[in-house]
Amino acid sequence: MSGRVRIWRRTALVLLLLLPCLTGCWDRHELNELALGVGLGIDKTGDGYKLTAQVVIPSEVAVNMNSSGGLPVTVYEESGPTIFEALRKMTIRSPRKVYLAHLQVVILGEELAREGVADFIDFLVRDPEVRGNFYMIVAKDTTAEQTLRILTPLERIPANKLFSSLTVSTNYYSPTSNVNMMQLLDELLAEGRDPVLTGLMITGDAKKGEEANGVKSTLPSARLVYKNLAVFRSDKLIGWLDENESKGFNYVTNQIQNSVGHIVVNGNKITTEATNSTTKIRVREVEGRPVFDIHVQNTVNLADVASPIDVTEKKNLRMIEKKAAEKIVWLMNQAIEAEKTRMHSDFLGLGRAVKQQQPALWLRLGEGWNDRLSELDIHCRADVHILLSGSSGASIKHSLEE
Repeated sequence: MSGRVRIWRRTALVLLLLLPCLTGCWDRHELNELALGVGLGIDKTGDGYKLTAQVVIPSEVAVNMNSSGGLPVTVYEESGPTIFEALRKMTIRSPRKVYLAHLQVVILGEELAREGVADFIDFLVRDPEVRGNFYMIVAKDTTAEQTLRILTPLERIPANKLFSSLTVSTNYYSPTSNVNMMQLLDELLAEGRDPVLTGLMITGDAKKGEEANGVKSTLPSARLVYKNLAVFRSDKLIGWLDENESKGFNYVTNQIQNSVGHIVVNGNKITTEATNSTTKIRVREVEGRPVFDIHVQNTVNLADVASPIDVTEKKNLRMIEKKAAEKIVWLMNQAIEAEKTRMHSDFLGLGRAVKQQQPALWLRLGEGWNDRLSELDIHCRADVHILLSGSSGASIKHSLEE
């Protein structure tokens, strides 16, 4: 037997011996062995944590299976001295291990958020089953557990509703902000920017909202509603922005994708839809201190004209553009005032802009930056361009009154 043939046989033998090691996945999970968690809530309880998991019931949501008409989700909850212990402790109630790879939302209880969320984020980052693309939300005036109990009419799985609703709200309105886990982690660890998360409230009767009959009416007993932005200093919740401050925050941080607002002209409202918006922050050093120039360029359409003015005339369009620009500047100043005087938290990320554009200045001023916020010199400017004004001149109401 030639040497070449012996080498070939030995190689073939080695490959055959390796084949059993190459089949399957070392961390595979059978679907019928798992409880798919789509929503996770965490609240503070004594010295430990209370964990709530919203879990899908496969037979009620699968396309090819006969549904019994029951609820599409169930909720498991458990308390423990640590987050991981509370999660594993759920197995004494659930027949399956709760699997977190398909999370849509994670909801933080307000009390927990005020004490600090670093431990919980540390757990999420370390768990190999957890992906980082789910939204982080703060329960406002309620608990995370209670929000995950509320059923929703349009989306059968409430966690999916929360994910979709926050995406749509952020894309088409502007007082919300969709932040996933990896973005939150970046803001927690980065210098010069404090985190901001969207708040979630319950309206209506929360107890009836847990029942199937609560969503069988055209007007559900309870609804989950996004409201206000939660502002953090480091990992601790310190306060809430109102709607105008939240809009101003999104303008300053260049997060406006599409938004609706109105201005008042001669006592009548004109509604505008922002279809494109870009914000640039320029940092200058003047006498050893940073000076911020914030410039917004905004393209809008006229959506509703309740004013008698003729919007086909250029002079009227320029006047509307000027007033719309003044409104944007006012909104930004509302957020800036909240940062400087009420929150003392750099949720607008001005410190990050200094670090990026004036690194030498940041080396001198970075330590104790939040204590310097009230002294910052910030100038806001906006330019608005009306792209579409519609086919009619004066409002329909005014034309009918003539």
